[in-house]
Amino acid sequence: GIQFCGGNTTATATLAASKTIQAGSTGLTAGYLYLKQFTQLGNSPINLSATGTSVIYLGPSSNFGGAFSATAPDIWAQGSTYNSPATFTKTGGSSNHNNQNQNIFNSTCTINQQSSTGYFMLGYNSNDLFNDNIILNSTASGGIYLGWTSGSGTPTLSTGKTIVVGPAGFNAGFLSLNSFTQLGNSPINLNFTGTNTAIYFARNSNIGGNLSIVSPDVFFNGCTFNGSV
Repeated sequence: GIQFCGGNTTATATLAASKTIQAGSTGLTAGYLYLKQFTQLGNSPINLSATGTSVIYLGPSSNFGGAFSATAPDIWAQGSTYNSPATFTKTGGSSNHNNQNQNIFNSTCTINQQSSTGYFMLGYNSNDLFNDNIILNSTASGGIYLGWTSGSGTPTLSTGKTIVVGPAGFNAGFLSLNSFTQLGNSPINLNFTGTNTAIYFARNSNIGGNLSIVSPDVFFNGCTFNGSV
């Protein structure tokens, strides 16, 4: 593996403005890349694509200025601030979460779930903050969690923002909202297709806007709806 800052909790690594980080000609096909306490100045895009058995760790205490895209079997988004659009594409591996570290998204957060061997989670025992729209695509059965089914943490979607299905669609797997709060009253319209997709509203979640759901399975497992359903 490759580590920036490793186990040192006070060290920092800083990437100068207009610069980026990328895989070399032989690629990232095994091991891991660990960006901890890593700051990217400026707004140059970062696109990291890993295959094989690779793992990407993002944070804790990292800060990315440019549009950030990570594609890998395992992605641990465990405590970073994203100041431009962030995209996570999970292609396999095991189940991944944020290890109780807060993520802050100051632009859109896109989750592409392409794994049938593990879920992708944000808001695990942390108050992850979404300051722009959440865009979801799911073409495999691993599932997406925004908030965990037990423990603490209240992931929050800011006023004026919503959750939408992306262009790849939501035709497999599930979305589980746990202790999830949508501030404001922007409408949420979600259309899940396929035969085995599902959405869960659970653990004292709170939805501010009008909600429209089309899905084979809808579970109302403990949620307050302040608009029409």
